Amino acid sequence: MLLKIPRMTGLLVIASVMVSEVQAQTVEERLDRIEDKMKRDKSSLSKKIDRMAEQFTINGFLTTGLAIHDGDGVYDDTEISDELCFHCDSLLGLQMNFAMADNYGVTVQLLGDGGADQFDVAMEWAYIYYKPIENLTLRTGRMRSPWYANSEFLDVGFAYPWARLPKEVYNLTLSVFEGVDATYRTSAGGMDVELQTYIGSSVESQSSYDYSLDKSMGLVSKFSYGPASVRLGYHISNVDFELQGEQAQLSTAFSSLGIDNVEADNASGTFTGVALTWDDGSLYAQLEYSDLQLDDIVTRAVESYTAITGYKFGQWMPYVYYTHAESNNKDEYQQNIDTVNQATAAIEPAIAVLNAYDPTDPVSVATVQAVLTGLAATDPSLAELASDIGTSGGGNEFAVAQVAAGLQSNVDSLNAASAGVFGASMIQQSSYGVGVKYDLSSKIAVTLEAQRFTDFGDNLSSKGFFTGYSDRDDVTMYSVVFNAVF
Repeated sequence: MLLKIPRMTGLLVIASVMVSEVQAQTVEERLDRIEDKMKRDKSSLSKKIDRMAEQFTINGFLTTGLAIHDGDGVYDDTEISDELCFHCDSLLGLQMNFAMADNYGVTVQLLGDGGADQFDVAMEWAYIYYKPIENLTLRTGRMRSPWYANSEFLDVGFAYPWARLPKEVYNLTLSVFEGVDATYRTSAGGMDVELQTYIGSSVESQSSYDYSLDKSMGLVSKFSYGPASVRLGYHISNVDFELQGEQAQLSTAFSSLGIDNVEADNASGTFTGVALTWDDGSLYAQLEYSDLQLDDIVTRAVESYTAITGYKFGQWMPYVYYTHAESNNKDEYQQNIDTVNQATAAIEPAIAVLNAYDPTDPVSVATVQAVLTGLAATDPSLAELASDIGTSGGGNEFAVAQVAAGLQSNVDSLNAASAGVFGASMIQQSSYGVGVKYDLSSKIAVTLEAQRFTDFGDNLSSKGFFTGYSDRDDVTMYSVVFNAVF
């Protein structure tokens, strides 16, 4: 039995070695399987990332530069004045698109505007799109209002020659709407056809007014043949306009004079746009016409046009252009101005009588009493003063002087309001410009431009699209603008 022990021990050692080898093979196989799974997971994750990268795209655009003009006012809402401005044209936009499938997805555009010396970021676009068939696209959400030929890239300065789009034509502030639209694209006989229709609403709220378009509808058609294209648009809407804050008192004051078209509730508005474009890669030319018609309201409604042509030599593109804008409701403006003038003219003799009041002169006393009695028809508090003067046979000099001063203040306020609300909104302006656009690269360009503003009209208190402008001389604006897309 003692001789068998070593043999048994040897067998045990051999068995142990064999078990260890089997276990090692099993661990190695497990590691191989784990490694294979990791490779598969990595490949799957990589494919998912690639697929998401294909589905999600982000693009952007940037505008910066400097501008100045030789007038003493501010050019509309740009803040460009006679002091060199480095932020007036500043814009930064990011557009993100997530294609959930081949035929539907989400698009969002964020826009940072540095025009007010700070980048106020807002959601410019946010919509869902769906393509039920190849040529048809349906969208719902917040989208660009298709007023103009360059509406789709309104904020992308790289896309057009101008340093900035001409304000004479591109002056509608409600540039986006919430609603639905449908766009159909097709080709026939070498011609590309694009038809767009929409319905929705727009709202703009400022400290001095609320402005909204309700039940807006429109049809835009574009026909392209080679380098030539024609764009036609017609839009209708219900218009609401309400003054806010201190401005709301103006509406009450004007209503007392029978002027009831300062504000609007469900007024009718139409907008027509026509554009002809030629772009063969070298020669660029565009003629655009627009006409805004508003019924029962005398806010800014302008008929305008612009023409531009330029030629591209390599990286250089010199261009020239001309624009013109004129209010198409000047008659209504003038009628309101005349009404205010007649009302203030009727009060001025009464002010003169009150200012000449002599309590020791019986004729003056009687005249002032008669004037105060007449004014009491609209201001009953003056009846007591008229009675006191008649009873006492004079006196009350201070009270009469206060009434005269109050009436004069009302006259001055009405005249100022008339000039500010009616006169300043009665637009007439022409401008012409020359510039050159230079492509620093395929995605960066710089534009140098000089623009001359003129023809502010005859016998108008308007200064065109300028505010705070003290005279009516011609104005020249100089701009250097950098644009980039990425």
